[in-house]
Amino acid sequence: MPADRLTFFNVKDGWEPLCKILDRPIPDVPFPHANDGDAMKNLLATMAAKAKMRWLQISALSGVTLVGLFALSRRTGLLGS
Repeated sequence: MPADRLTFFNVKDGWEPLCKILDRPIPDVPFPHANDGDAMKNLLATMAAKAKMRWLQISALSGVTLVGLFALSRRTGLLGS
């Protein structure tokens, strides 16, 4: 890209410089700030809660599987009496 066409944009500056670069009108809606601190904290908390639930489910299934295998091996005599 030629140096004279290179532009820099800081999202903290909002719509005005971006629209000027793109030669577009400034929208009537607020500039989106989807990745602000509070939004990121909420996203991480939600992801952590889902991960904990998934590990609990995996742990529970593993425990059920081990108990089932133990009972089956006892019933079939694989572990002796």
